[in-house]
Amino acid sequence: MGFGDKIPMGIQTGQSGTLMGSSQVIALAAGVANVPTAGDYYVRNVGANIRVEILDEGGVWQPVTAVGVGGYFSFDGTNVRLNNIGGAQQNVTLQKAG
Repeated sequence: MGFGDKIPMGIQTGQSGTLMGSSQVIALAAGVANVPTAGDYYVRNVGANIRVEILDEGGVWQPVTAVGVGGYFSFDGTNVRLNNIGGAQQNVTLQKAG
């Protein structure tokens, strides 16, 4: 199933009561990670030191993106996180989809 399968045509998005949630800005302190609630999200306005990581079978966090890169991601609430690998607080914006 692709993203187009989740959003019926003709529904306005980005407004309360639609399939798109409101944007949420998360402030991550230096060296801190955040595991978002399970769901599909647009990740944007990513701080220069934040990256998306996934926990591999060996229990090691592996980067999915380079730092500062957003996109559309599925989070399971456990094994995928946003990690600030830098030395200063950075912000990232999430918007739930579907």
